[in-house]
Amino acid sequence: MRWREDQAGADLCGTPDFHLIVGKGFVRLNHGPKEHYSRPAIDPLFRSAAQVYGRRVVGVLLSGASSDGVAGLKR
Repeated sequence: MRWREDQAGADLCGTPDFHLIVGKGFVRLNHGPKEHYSRPAIDPLFRSAAQVYGRRVVGVLLSGASSDGVAGLKR
């Protein structure tokens, strides 16, 4: 799965056993190590978005398992 900026408005869903990772102008799947005992985890998505877009990105965590998502939002 790849998403490009020219596909604005598209809905993205992760795939079981893969993290979603943001790059400059795209989103990709990554089979990296589990985080908080799970893959997919939301922290890799939030971290990668913060690294690429910095203060121009907003993250919203509506629900989560354990502490997944908390560390990524702090970035």
